[in-house]
Amino acid sequence: MGFYEKLLDKMKSHKLIPVVSNKYMAVDENPVFFETPYAEILKKFPEVFHELAFHTSDSDVQQLIKDLEIDEYEPKDFIDKLNQVSALLNINDRADLILKVAKDNIDYFEPITSREMPSLFVDEGGNVIDSKTQALMPPERSRFQLPGNVTITFISNQLFQILKDKSHAKTGRSLAEKLDCFNIQEYRFDSVIRRIVASTNRFIRKNPGNKEEHIKNMLRSLFLILNDDTESEKFPANVNVPLITTKAELKNAKELYLGSEYLAGKVMDALYSSIDDTVFVAKKDELGFEQDDEVKVTEFLEWVGVERFPPIKLQETKEEEFSDYVLRKINYPYTTDHTDLIKSYEHFKQRKSYMSPRITINKIAEIDAILEKARFEDILVWLHLDPRINEMIREGRELEGSTYLIDIRGMRNWRTISHRNISSYIVWKLKTTKWVKTESGGKVKPEICCLSKTLIDMSPLVEVPALNLKDKAFKENNIGLNDVEYILTKVGASADFSAFSTETIYSILSKLETSDPEGKKAKTIYRQIIESKPRDWSKKAAKEKARNDFVEEGKLLAKSDGQISYFPVKDAYYVDNITFCKEIMQKFPIVEIDKRSGKDQVRDIFGVNPLEDIKFEIDEEPQRHKLDKIFSKAFEIFKPYILAYRLQKKDVNTELNRLKKLKIVLCTDIKASYKHDDVEDELALNPYEHIQARGETTAYLLLNPEKRYDNLSELKNDIDFCESFAEIISGILKVSENRKDFRNLFPRDKPQRDRIIQSDLDDRDLEKLKKARELFQNPSDLEQDFWQNILEAKGSELTLIEQAEGKDIVKLLADELRIGKILLEELYKNINYEELSIKSNLSHLKQLFEALKVSIEEFNQVSYEQIDFQEYFEREITNEIFKLLNKFRKYLYSQLKDKDIDEKQKFMEYVDEYKENYLNDNYDINKELEIDKKKYFDILFKTESFKRLNLTYEKLTEQNETDLENLFRDNKEKFQKKLRQTMSFLNEDLKEFLDDTENKSLLFFGEYNELIKRFENEYKPEETEEDTGGTIKKKTIKLNDKDAEYDEDDYQSLMENIDEDLNDNEYDMDMHDPEKPEEKPSKGRSGGGGGGGGARRKNTKEIGFVGEYYVYQSLVKKYSKGKVFWVSEYAKTANINPEGKDGLGYDLMYIDDKGQAHYVEVKATNTDDLSFPISSSEVRFGEQHKDNYGIILVLTVCSQNRDFKNLGNIFKYGEDESFTNNTKFSVENDGFRIRFE
Repeated sequence: MGFYEKLLDKMKSHKLIPVVSNKYMAVDENPVFFETPYAEILKKFPEVFHELAFHTSDSDVQQLIKDLEIDEYEPKDFIDKLNQVSALLNINDRADLILKVAKDNIDYFEPITSREMPSLFVDEGGNVIDSKTQALMPPERSRFQLPGNVTITFISNQLFQILKDKSHAKTGRSLAEKLDCFNIQEYRFDSVIRRIVASTNRFIRKNPGNKEEHIKNMLRSLFLILNDDTESEKFPANVNVPLITTKAELKNAKELYLGSEYLAGKVMDALYSSIDDTVFVAKKDELGFEQDDEVKVTEFLEWVGVERFPPIKLQETKEEEFSDYVLRKINYPYTTDHTDLIKSYEHFKQRKSYMSPRITINKIAEIDAILEKARFEDILVWLHLDPRINEMIREGRELEGSTYLIDIRGMRNWRTISHRNISSYIVWKLKTTKWVKTESGGKVKPEICCLSKTLIDMSPLVEVPALNLKDKAFKENNIGLNDVEYILTKVGASADFSAFSTETIYSILSKLETSDPEGKKAKTIYRQIIESKPRDWSKKAAKEKARNDFVEEGKLLAKSDGQISYFPVKDAYYVDNITFCKEIMQKFPIVEIDKRSGKDQVRDIFGVNPLEDIKFEIDEEPQRHKLDKIFSKAFEIFKPYILAYRLQKKDVNTELNRLKKLKIVLCTDIKASYKHDDVEDELALNPYEHIQARGETTAYLLLNPEKRYDNLSELKNDIDFCESFAEIISGILKVSENRKDFRNLFPRDKPQRDRIIQSDLDDRDLEKLKKARELFQNPSDLEQDFWQNILEAKGSELTLIEQAEGKDIVKLLADELRIGKILLEELYKNINYEELSIKSNLSHLKQLFEALKVSIEEFNQVSYEQIDFQEYFEREITNEIFKLLNKFRKYLYSQLKDKDIDEKQKFMEYVDEYKENYLNDNYDINKELEIDKKKYFDILFKTESFKRLNLTYEKLTEQNETDLENLFRDNKEKFQKKLRQTMSFLNEDLKEFLDDTENKSLLFFGEYNELIKRFENEYKPEETEEDTGGTIKKKTIKLNDKDAEYDEDDYQSLMENIDEDLNDNEYDMDMHDPEKPEEKPSKGRSGGGGGGGGARRKNTKEIGFVGEYYVYQSLVKKYSKGKVFWVSEYAKTANINPEGKDGLGYDLMYIDDKGQAHYVEVKATNTDDLSFPISSSEVRFGEQHKDNYGIILVLTVCSQNRDFKNLGNIFKYGEDESFTNNTKFSVENDGFRIRFE
């Protein structure tokens, strides 16, 4: 034992430690000490903290205390003591203590949950708030009264202001981030609203008989908030307020409309009452507003989400007709947002790729039903009064927010057509839908109407709208002839297309055999007849003499045994779904009427019977596919999603029973026969065909034997399989409307399915899906599913759902799997069952699978939820690749520097190979279940691309880093000087020459003679006097209040100016919390990339360069040069990264102190305008790398007062948020410009 150790040992028995109870304690008496200066506050309470040592900031003394092994309180003991004195703290000490605890959270309090933290906050009355109670920061502007049945705890406003001042937090959000270890939330207006509504819903569930009273109390509070709170201009988008309907039912406000009970609701009542009379809000007296003005109540109801007009929402559409219509209606010649000149519609069609456009437009969900069922006069009143519809009709284009993305052949970026050039989808619907009542009594599309009364006699070739200007709806809203004719003209009236009567239709059908013997037009005519008439027309037509005469004597175009001809109606059949195999279809005359037209409708119109009553028999037990068992599980899990789409249908119980009984068997071989009437024969199925035998409850589906499906994911990604799967479902349910939904939903994983259900069914809380699961008695149990799959992968026949009830499931599993209970208990507790393929599961699954001697592949064979760590693995390897990039360059340089020209010129080829083709299939993360970087890189370096380098991971990590960028820059300057002494040249020629990878490689090694020889051979200038000295253009920009002169495309002097500024000044790049602006910016404000501040428009490129260089050098100062990678084209211009290029989605990448990679996109502007343009590729990259991507905006970049706004990743959206709808920024769609506050 040394002297110091003996001294420490001797000191421990002496009372040397001063404590707040005004005495000295020996180490053996267990005093406690904190490096955080808690004692400065807690010394006022010696009776509680009697063993707490006084604080010292002397590092030597602190080290001595550590050496004496004087510990801190145990966190929970410390929390108990803090709670004892919390009520006694004065307001300033309380604030200091809160901030000290928050700062200490990273280490000391880290394992403590927010509900277990000390109770240090007080409410407005000075009462201590229990940490188990979630409290809100107080509103910074307004106060309002909460309903009696709602309790919301706010922290003291005085405490809140002191905390903000002491922590230098500018906003409540910033303070909330600093205090995130406590059970405290930032005050948000929508949080208060949400709690009021949530509490009301809770009281209603507990006491449904008193729901009207609870609703009235809630509405009265919200009504007062609307009138009193300055933040309440917009009601929170994701809060659904329950309201009473005219049918005395409860529904969300966003599902309801103003009806005839309100003056403002007469239009909606007229449009909707014949569609759904259950969606109107109760009158104001029934909502508790007996004494309130109807206008104010109407405004309030609209504020909480009740609609006055049919709601318009931005939605995607893939309707090809509309897509094509937009392109036809553009004013040509047209210049895209990437300056492509499109001369005509035909030119656009030639340039666009095979990929379908991505179109987001304004839609009305019920527009088809409104145009079908509402009165013609009421529709016209709506179109006249609704300002949004009126604008679209007037302008003929989409409203803001709509986009049309189109892929141009040979171009990397999709082109964006802004809303100003997109024809309105709703107006297109009005143009192409039959809703205009005519003098002849029918409804037709506007395009076949003419407003001139002189054309009445031309009916049915030309129709005249029936305009009754004495109609009550017209009079009440002061609508005259000019108003009506204006609307009809704008939506296409005066087109001369005929509207056929029933007699005319059957006359045409009777003549088709002679007028169209080859059947070129028949199918189109059948389709037009079906699509042009509503369903009730076909039912009426079934009773018409003309139709019955046609059924008795007429013929229809049909296909039989591969031949198309006309068959008597009585001999032909119709197939509504792809229910039968091709062999069956060839044996009967099948009419050429589109599938899914509805067998009843086809029978009513054409008199043709559906092909039914075919019996199938299985001759031998089919050979089942290896995936049949796992598919059956997946299908059972998927069934509630199918039912969720059908819950509102009247036959839901019938469909539920069919789904419960339905089994789909995947087969590799099926031997079967069929019987129809007196015909019986063998049957041969083609791949993806199926038959239903042994009753309607089992479908046997033949898979393609030429395709190998190794797992369920491969099967789900086979569109042919999904199409067949959806056909089976649609056939069993005897519906066709959701076939595409089933087909598109099945391949998705659970989170994607849930999001689609939320969107498709307007079911944010997945209530319909939960209801469907209840009906199936199929609650999702991810834990149980996982361990059941483990059992099956191990070959066990134990069924958990039958055996686990009332038993110790861990012991049951441990016994069955024959592994230790302690290990299994730890794994059972620690595995994340929600997301199996996340980082935290890697070590747990490695332990489990190695203990069981089971592979991931074997697990995936029996599990619906697949495990795949490849994405996480690739992200980690990418980080390591960039971390070691400079070392790799240095090693490669040392290996090639003494080689010949042929070897040296491969330098950049090796570097590119290292950066771009580093993913190697020989390392399977799903087998290794750990990231062994040494093993991976050693495998990589033994591949054909790298084996000549004799490189290992150990050699690479031990390699010293050398600044090859400086070497390249010096060599480039020497080369330019030597080249100028030899010949004249153009800068763009030199740039093009050095962009060649072989030439660039040789420049690293200073092979000037070889490079000059190559340049002379490739670029032979004409020897004229004009060439001498005329190759370099000088430009000027005002930078840091100085006129900086520089060579075009050579920013060396700009860099020197910036370096000088950075030597004298440091710039903060603190986080800036962007907020979505409330008002639309005024026209004419200039954004990033030009204008103002001494920079001229022609300096736009230079502004971007200056911004990126400032950010690059600032990051280098913070993290060191070897950890910061500038990757854009500007980096190549700056001679910092010869490999720099644009289009990556980010400009810089750096490795932080924890070894994590971060991507940075830099935006620069010479104004103080808080907006900037962004490309779709940058948005896509930010959304894909939401956890390690950030945007830095540099304002007034060329002035000495430049301001850096570190926005973080603004594409990391909150719940229910998206690029176009979020709380951080707004999008001005003419080119994707983001604006924030």
